[in-house]
Amino acid sequence: MAGKPKYSEEELLEEIHRLNDELQPTPPLKRDMDKHGKHVGALYTYRFGSWNEAIERAGYTPRDPIDEPMDRPSECPLCEEEQGGLDFHHWRYGENELGCYLCRECHDEVHRGQGRRSHSNWLVHSVQNLVSTHLQYRGSDYEADVEQIMEQYNLPDVCDLVEMGIENA
Repeated sequence: MAGKPKYSEEELLEEIHRLNDELQPTPPLKRDMDKHGKHVGALYTYRFGSWNEAIERAGYTPRDPIDEPMDRPSECPLCEEEQGGLDFHHWRYGENELGCYLCRECHDEVHRGQGRRSHSNWLVHSVQNLVSTHLQYRGSDYEADVEQIMEQYNLPDVCDLVEMGIENA
């Protein structure tokens, strides 16, 4: 006969909430729990049936899986130069991977400065770098459209970051 679980479901769900508040964006990924949480993600899979079930029980909507990989374009969507080899720039890793293809020069530009560091603000810096570079390539007469930028670069739901990038450009 198995003993009483060491952690209650309530304690485990509280840790998801704590991690979400600390890391953002919502909800945290299983790998976030592995890296920054008090417990390993596998514990949640064992106790709730899957990571997404644990996320739902914590009151969050699980992130949508990617249906099919993005097609590799023939030109960089940022500089619009035709390229033989484009690198995939990740906005999000793991089971819900999200990103876009960029040439090496544009990829490095998106990551310049703080965007290279692996801390919680990397997404903020990367999106601001992307928007700034996007507007530089399009010229001063270009009217920036948040939805168009998000779609063109396959950005996660970060409208506020794109708007902030446009305002600061």
